[in-house]
Amino acid sequence: MEILDPHLKLDSFFSKLSDAAKRVLMLDYDGTLAPFQVERAQAFPYPGLREILNRIIERRRTRVIVISGRRIRELVPLLGLELPLEIWGCHGLEHLLTDGTLRSSELPVRTQQGLAEVNAWVDANDLGQ
Repeated sequence: MEILDPHLKLDSFFSKLSDAAKRVLMLDYDGTLAPFQVERAQAFPYPGLREILNRIIERRRTRVIVISGRRIRELVPLLGLELPLEIWGCHGLEHLLTDGTLRSSELPVRTQQGLAEVNAWVDANDLGQ
């Protein structure tokens, strides 16, 4: 497996990539595919990005995955792609497969309790927004 590092020559890397039997392109949404926005619902992909992603997906040579802390139901309309792609949302708790299957996981009860305690501590110490 090749990992991009500062000492690797990019020409060599992309040559090996084009010959690879399996490829995956994992992209974060906010700040990578779309600029950060104060109004989250206005964080649309950069111009031309939808067309580029649709072409990559259409060629079926690269597995394209979008990852985000956002809920998948927020991402799909923002992405506005013609072709389905794999999405991991809500910090890995949601997984949308290319066939449209949506899998969701719940945080373990102990984790939920811990987060509730932290939230109460933040509120008690006036550290919230």
